[in-house]
Amino acid sequence: MSNCPPIPNLACALGSMLDFQFNMAKSGLPAWLRVRNFPDVQNEEAIQLGFDLQPTGGKGGVGTTDMRIMPQPIIENVSMHNIGQSLGKLLFGARKFTVSQTFVCNAMAQLHLQQWRDVWEHPKIVGIVTEGVLFSIESVGHTDIQGCPVTWELLCNANERK
Repeated sequence: MSNCPPIPNLACALGSMLDFQFNMAKSGLPAWLRVRNFPDVQNEEAIQLGFDLQPTGGKGGVGTTDMRIMPQPIIENVSMHNIGQSLGKLLFGARKFTVSQTFVCNAMAQLHLQQWRDVWEHPKIVGIVTEGVLFSIESVGHTDIQGCPVTWELLCNANERK
């Protein structure tokens, strides 16, 4: 099962309905959460003191892994108005990803994370990939029912150009 705490009945029922909508009614482009296979060496104390560390070892020492976001998220372009109001935080080509709590619970279990927000903010998380473009996660918000998240809204920048 998942690492998620028990969810109140109303939130659970509405979460199931939203998952159905994500899967059937609003299914769009596939997207993946890109996860780094090694610790972020830039944040290590030795690096900050000027030592040069190189990841070594066997499996899991290099590269990234892409986790398919299921049910598929709703992906929307961010309006030019909202980009202008972001005070330079968002760039043209930014997207809003709406992701189900079901994916968050599954990712928590797979990545051995303790908090819901860690799925988006952990140092191992690189960003979201869709249409061959990597998006960095700039802002994380969620919609709650009875104190439990049912959807996550992610504002993301396209760091790459097609």
